[in-house]
Amino acid sequence: MVHSQGGNFGFQAALAAPDKVKALIAIEPSGVPQLGPELEKLKNIPILLIWGDYLDKQAFWQRAVVPKVEAFFKDLRSKGGKIDWIDLPKLGISGNTHMLMMDENSDQVAGLIQEWMGKNGLMR
Repeated sequence: MVHSQGGNFGFQAALAAPDKVKALIAIEPSGVPQLGPELEKLKNIPILLIWGDYLDKQAFWQRAVVPKVEAFFKDLRSKGGKIDWIDLPKLGISGNTHMLMMDENSDQVAGLIQEWMGKNGLMR
């Protein structure tokens, strides 16, 4: 599980050793791997991208981050990747800052993550 700039470390670890990574949960990642054939290494790793409120209010996220993550999402999906995108406000879950794990509804967000993990065979 990675957050913000830490997302790059999780994605790089998964690219370097895809056989050692069971899943990758990225909470508002500020970066993703570059598009290209190397993404094939990630296609069997379940990936969850989670987004809170305010992405549309910050130029940095709208111009520099979200378009790259959307392109990554589409490219990996086109390669058969197991990737999901949760937009909390679109689910009716609002009030989340960039620090989703510290917000008042963090238990609800954690529940969504656990549900996703269960659907992907990651919970015992």
